[in-house]
Amino acid sequence: MERDEERWKKFKEEQRKRLRDIEEQSVPKMTDLEILAGKRRIKLQAGNGQSVFKSYSHLVGDYSPLTSVPVMSETLEKTASEISKKLDQHTQKPRARSKAQKEERDERNKKRREKYKAQKEERDERNKKRREKYKAQKEAWKKDGLTLDFESREKQDQLNQKRRARYKAHKEATLRKIELEAKEKHDQLNQKRLEVKNKKRRSRYQNGDAEKREERKNKRQQVYRNENEEQNMKWDASKVIVRTPEKFAGSLCNLNI
Repeated sequence: MERDEERWKKFKEEQRKRLRDIEEQSVPKMTDLEILAGKRRIKLQAGNGQSVFKSYSHLVGDYSPLTSVPVMSETLEKTASEISKKLDQHTQKPRARSKAQKEERDERNKKRREKYKAQKEERDERNKKRREKYKAQKEAWKKDGLTLDFESREKQDQLNQKRRARYKAHKEATLRKIELEAKEKHDQLNQKRLEVKNKKRRSRYQNGDAEKREERKNKRQQVYRNENEEQNMKWDASKVIVRTPEKFAGSLCNLNI
């Protein structure tokens, strides 16, 4: 791939050079077939059609038979054909694999759609028969003057709906009540546990822990006193003047002894 990119860069550089040469001398025009071949070759090299034609038109110019464009050399044509062959070989297997996967996926989706369609048709047919049956039954009852059955059924349905709503509300209220009772019991148990814990702590402090606390307090104070005494001794030792024999002899000479 790096070699292909290098070749592509060289190709672009040569095209720029040829564009500069166009301004100085006339170049033979490309035929329609050469223009199409050039487009196809550049598209294979870059791989993205939208950016390809922009870059190619920037290098070569408009692809019309009236404009003069440079003719590709034999070496450039060979390199372009080699690049296109390599790209075709490189993308042939993935294309075939993706095509097979797409066909398999389309086949599965097609079977699924057919299955859903058949189920929907069957369901619609059942509903249609049921509606026709109810309609015929209703018309027969109307002819016989038995319309009271429908009215009583509607009233019964309304009563059933009210009963269901009442049962649902009662169920929700019962669940809320149970949750509140459980929460209250849990809070009471926690309160009792906390009271027992505090009672034990107070009894420990009142009975034998007071003496232990006093001992610990005295020990801490003794440690602090010892540390202070050691520190004071260090400070006093730093103030003592240490005299060497030479300094002591010098001090005697100063005293004229």
